[in-house]
Amino acid sequence: MKKFKLLKDLPGAKAWDIIVYEDWDVYFEECSDNTTPSFQTVDEHLLWILERMITELEYNWWLEEVEETPKSIYELKNRGAYFYINDRWEIIDVDWLLWSGFERRLEMWNVFLTEEEAEKELRKRKALARIKRWIWKNKALLWLNRDEDWTYHWWYRVAYYKDTNELEIILETAMTIDGIMFMYKSDAERCLVECKKDWGILFDLKE
Repeated sequence: MKKFKLLKDLPGAKAWDIIVYEDWDVYFEECSDNTTPSFQTVDEHLLWILERMITELEYNWWLEEVEETPKSIYELKNRGAYFYINDRWEIIDVDWLLWSGFERRLEMWNVFLTEEEAEKELRKRKALARIKRWIWKNKALLWLNRDEDWTYHWWYRVAYYKDTNELEIILETAMTIDGIMFMYKSDAERCLVECKKDWGILFDLKE
């Protein structure tokens, strides 16, 4: 599907009308007076002329293609560039048409519309890596064995409260697994204190 803006008046159409061309079908999406005409009110001969203008290059000075910015990565379809983070933590910009791997990266939540979105995600990944390094260096115990019957276990995690913009340690049952699970409250408290900046990055803590 492509959209075009009419640059000059035509019999039955005015400049700035928006025309849609999809699967060899031509129709008006919106007119210059912010109305959307029905199929019954549009002259078929006019639609035929517009189709010729779109498909024949010599008529292109009458139309200007409208480039729509995708609002979601799922709107990229067969057009547009996107960004992803490679295994060396580099932000790569690619064109959907020229590079393979889009669907695989999309499944891994590793596709971003803008470089700013990719940079934000990269900061979070680095922050998480530093937190995990702290856990390993300080031998903090995590609850990892999820194959057991852990219905009655309790554990601690860092939680963010948006209303107060604060990070706190909360006690949870193992039925509500979410994020990094500490076996002991003392480990969770130390990690929050010593890695507070990285926890703030993870939760988008407002400064």
